[in-house]
Amino acid sequence: MLPPELRAKAQVQYGSFSRVQARQHGLDRHGLFRRVASGELERCSPRVFHIAGTPVDARRALMDAVLDGGLGTVASRRSAAALWAIPGYDLSGVAEVARRRNAPARDLHLGHLHPLRYLPDHLVTRVAGIPVLTLAAVLFQLAGFEPPHRVERALDTVVTRSPGTLRALHQLLPELAAQGRDGIVVMRSLLQERPVGSRVFASNLERRFATILAAAGEPPLERQVDLGGHEWIGRTDFVDRELGAVFEVQSDTYHASVLDRRLDEERFAALRAAGFRAVEAVLERWVWHEPDRALEIVHSTRCRLRRAG
Repeated sequence: MLPPELRAKAQVQYGSFSRVQARQHGLDRHGLFRRVASGELERCSPRVFHIAGTPVDARRALMDAVLDGGLGTVASRRSAAALWAIPGYDLSGVAEVARRRNAPARDLHLGHLHPLRYLPDHLVTRVAGIPVLTLAAVLFQLAGFEPPHRVERALDTVVTRSPGTLRALHQLLPELAAQGRDGIVVMRSLLQERPVGSRVFASNLERRFATILAAAGEPPLERQVDLGGHEWIGRTDFVDRELGAVFEVQSDTYHASVLDRRLDEERFAALRAAGFRAVEAVLERWVWHEPDRALEIVHSTRCRLRRAG
């Protein structure tokens, strides 16, 4: 039987443990291989073993790769993004891990290793029991090799779920920039458009609408704003506070039914009653298929309100 302390360690590591951990708990090389021969243990790599019969899944494979990398190894890049449940990433591919570049050299038998020149302890945490880069650090990693539009989508999704991540990204930017990390230019540009406390795009539809306005040189609108008079009315998509204009980008999915339209009319009326001079709907088909029409409704509304004074 395995020493109780080692079995307890394996149970929180998806049934796996490293040779170093085995030695720390009193099990030497000969003891390991006796248990492999008896069928109690299975060997995953020269440095990783797991209890026979332990279910095989993607998280265990990632944990095995981390253990195989040795002290200071963490899940990184796409594997870390999947562990943090960032949409578009999963654990089905080869496990990706990282460790400090100056760590003792050792080949990785499981997964793919990305040495990092800079990996301080405060950029490491655990998710589902697996050592992993912090969420902010993972986003910076993605910015170093993913297309900018995909990084932007990941950033906005994360910040929508966890607004505090935006502050963490801003705080981390100068630290990583001083280290010359890849992805700094992309992330700096994205963060300049998203100061601490700002709202991010809630959907690709809103992002596309903002892109249309920017490409035409139209001044940007404030995004995702909570509005109301004496009582909260709701969160609106885009607002021009100076002119008192609200623009709601309406998807076919959530604004097509009779009930949806009635609720929209009631909300628009409440916004006008709260003092907004214009409340306009921008339809999904305009944004994707008639961008000039989406642009025109903003431009003409602003011109009309400026003339009215």
